[in-house]
Amino acid sequence: MPGPPSGTSHTLPPYAPHHRTGSPWRRPLPTPPQLI
Repeated sequence: MPGPPSGTSHTLPPYAPHHRTGSPWRRPLPTPPQLI
């Protein structure tokens, strides 16, 4: 939550995976029940 770039890097990891895994994360949930 800090203002420096160091804080942004620490807060980016949790946000980056959400954006990068946003597709695979939301797909595995609504896909298993539909695929199965």
